[in-house]
Amino acid sequence: MPRTLVPLDRLWLAERDGDVWVLSRKDDKGVYREQERWTGPRHSLYFACEQRGIVPSRDADRQLMQLPEQSGFRDDDEEDAA
Repeated sequence: MPRTLVPLDRLWLAERDGDVWVLSRKDDKGVYREQERWTGPRHSLYFACEQRGIVPSRDADRQLMQLPEQSGFRDDDEEDAA
């Protein structure tokens, strides 16, 4: 799975590389600084956001929903198409 960047809102950025997530926050100078790094499925990002009070924008939510739950995970729809 290629590296994916998802701006969650005006301050927060999520990065996914395989099953590794990085949550970064923009500082006063406009530079994103890593706040947290973990390994987990897509829903683990929603949990991390909830813990920090981050509400992803609608665009971010749509972008996240297009990602598979886990690296290498195939949805039933993808299996039917194969």
